[in-house]
Amino acid sequence: TLPFDTCVMDTTPTYVNIPFPAQYVANEPPKRKGVQVKKKYKPVVMKTKPVASHVSEDFRIERQVIGNPLATIPPLNPNPPPFVPTKRFTSERQAKLVSDHDTGFLTSDKINILVDMVAKQEKAFAWEDSE
Repeated sequence: TLPFDTCVMDTTPTYVNIPFPAQYVANEPPKRKGVQVKKKYKPVVMKTKPVASHVSEDFRIERQVIGNPLATIPPLNPNPPPFVPTKRFTSERQAKLVSDHDTGFLTSDKINILVDMVAKQEKAFAWEDSE
């Protein structure tokens, strides 16, 4: 064994990982026995700061919307006709749509308008992978 005065002691701070009990209130330090040694996570000098710069043309997103995309949507009819099954929007799918949206949030008139809109735009919806 070496004498005590020849030993080198490690004085670097370390984190102590102790589970935090639920009974402690936030902003109140826990009452634990022993010594805890912690250091700052990161000094303010090393804080990341945003820098204004220009984005290269290779990474720039340009959107070119030609025309009005809403121009081809048929207008909603406030008094829709009764439901007529179509090739893709069948009676079973209409019943499923109504049962899913009949939670009390929409009135029956609004649900009828929804069914009419889905029937008019049936090609925009896919109920199966083959569609």
